[in-house]
Amino acid sequence: MDCIACSLFDCYLQNKCVEFNTNTPPGTQAGMCGVIEQKDEGGQQTDSACGAQTQPGHAGLCEKHYREYLVSLINGHSIDPAPLFNANEMVLACRRYQVDDARGEMEDDVTYYPRVLEKLIDEVPLGDKVPRKK
Repeated sequence: MDCIACSLFDCYLQNKCVEFNTNTPPGTQAGMCGVIEQKDEGGQQTDSACGAQTQPGHAGLCEKHYREYLVSLINGHSIDPAPLFNANEMVLACRRYQVDDARGEMEDDVTYYPRVLEKLIDEVPLGDKVPRKK
C-alpha cells in the first residue's frame, strides 16, 4: 500500500521545485531499509539497520524514514507545511498556536478552511531558523 502522506509530500516538493531522491542507492540491499537506528535489545543499546520493508520510489527507505526524509527537505527549504494540513490538523494547529479559529455565523467549510489557513500562515512563524516568508 502506498503512503498517502508520502505521495502528498512528493507532490508538494515537486510543486516547489525541490529535487529529492526516489531511487534506491547503489550498493544497498533492495527491499530493506538500511537506516541505522539505536535499538534496545535485552537492556543493551545497539546500532543496527532498520530492516523494515521498502517501497519502490522511496529511495530505498521504509515508509517512516522516507517520510522523515521528505519532511527534512520541506524544513530545510523553508517551505510552509500548513497547506498540507487536513481540516482537523489545521484546527489543532490553530489551537496549539492560539490562532482564533472561530467559525463565522453561517460560514460554510468552503469559506472557513481557506480563511483559517490564511490566518494560520499569517500569524504563526515557522521558527527562528525557518522563516515563513522569504
